[in-house]
Amino acid sequence: MYDFELTNDRKLAFHRKWTTKLSHLARQLGLKVGQYRVRSNKGGIAVLGEVYLNTDPLPGCPTGVQLWVGGSYWDNLNGDGDFIYRQIEGKESYHSGANHSLPFWVIESQLHRVIEAVKGVCAKPYIRF
Repeated sequence: MYDFELTNDRKLAFHRKWTTKLSHLARQLGLKVGQYRVRSNKGGIAVLGEVYLNTDPLPGCPTGVQLWVGGSYWDNLNGDGDFIYRQIEGKESYHSGANHSLPFWVIESQLHRVIEAVKGVCAKPYIRF
């Protein structure tokens, strides 16, 4: 039997987990403290909220990236959800390129694929949407 109740403890655990994972990913992408920002929006009582990573331009790339995770409690419980990533002009920018996505399980078990995908996106010519 599944326990579907989204408690405050579960929400806080989600935000701690993904804040840590996205900070680690930023360092794996070659960024130092001050070249990226991880922020969290806990949302309302019925949703998990979202955790974002915004970066300055990555080493060897003309742009930074924004990655975010969020979605339903059920998606996160089962690992079925996606995380979204896209080009941005810098960690303070709110202009972005096209969205791309990978499933949660990739960031959990195949971090090298995430790094390759993110670097591949930021190396492309930037088209602002």
